[in-house]
Amino acid sequence: MDDSVNKTAHESQVSVGEKAPRTDIVQRILRPFILVVLIGAAIGGYFLYRNGERYASTEDAYMEANVVQIAPQVSGIVSKVHVVNNQHVEDGTALFDIDIAPFAIAIEAAQAAFDEAVESVGASGAGVNAAAAHVREAEASLANARTEAARGRQLRAAGNLSAATLDTRESTLKQSEAALAASLAELERAQQTAGRSGKDNARLRAASAALHKAQLDMSYAEVRAPAAGWVSNLTLREGATAMMGRPLFALVEDTEWWVDAHFKETDITKLRPGQPATITVDMYPGVALKGVVESISAGSGAAFSLLPPENATGNWVKVTQRYTVRVKIQERPPSNQPLRVGASAEATVDTGTEKATSSK
Repeated sequence: MDDSVNKTAHESQVSVGEKAPRTDIVQRILRPFILVVLIGAAIGGYFLYRNGERYASTEDAYMEANVVQIAPQVSGIVSKVHVVNNQHVEDGTALFDIDIAPFAIAIEAAQAAFDEAVESVGASGAGVNAAAAHVREAEASLANARTEAARGRQLRAAGNLSAATLDTRESTLKQSEAALAASLAELERAQQTAGRSGKDNARLRAASAALHKAQLDMSYAEVRAPAAGWVSNLTLREGATAMMGRPLFALVEDTEWWVDAHFKETDITKLRPGQPATITVDMYPGVALKGVVESISAGSGAAFSLLPPENATGNWVKVTQRYTVRVKIQERPPSNQPLRVGASAEATVDTGTEKATSSK
């Protein structure tokens, strides 16, 4: 029994002796490893801190583009729709037509009114010419009457002419003067009625303007795309009534794209127009687009809301405001990955500067 006890004690001593060297070996290996991990974590934390100071990022961003509301400039019945919803069109592509029959009738009526104005102006011109002729005739009669009256006074003074004859000549002179005055008044009335001559005539200008307006309205009956883009929200059908100035559908232009990124006010201090940015769109994972800061809003989103928050209350809670920063897209994705208005995005701006420290 003593032998067995001694054997067990000996085995225990051997086991403890074997574990001690193994523990030392493990400690010698783990200590440098742990030290390297700690140093790496410190370095990584430092660089993350510096990157956080240099880069401003937000996930509150959305893709935007110019959206044109397509509205006719004249009213009428839609006779033809040339496009379908979500179709891409080029600048100047025909979108839809309005029935031109009413406009053709309006042009015909305006043309007739213009021709009538031309004839009326011509007749007025003839009346002016006739009145001018009457004036010249009255002037000649007045000159003759003055001559006869002067000669009669001389003859009467010499006793070679009766008083009655002189009275007749004086009466004729007065009648000639009255006739000239009437002719001049008639000429003035004719000139006022006729107005200016040629293209400067008011009636001609009015009739010409009405004719051009009718022709312009007819040209508006064919509605074309004002820019290249995608037809959106189209429900228009042939036979529908289009009202002047009332939008019928939208055209999303594809010439210029940007992101409206809403940054915290604590990041605005280091943002400047012209700084480079990187845009990622949720619908295209792994695709990064190059951009540049174009402008920064002068007011927060709450300042421009319909019902801005009322802060003059006893339960006021400070909330970090956000400002809209427009980031222009400089690099477009492949054609099989088209950009879409309203798509969620993430914007990261390389400010190249550290965050400004506040002085106390």
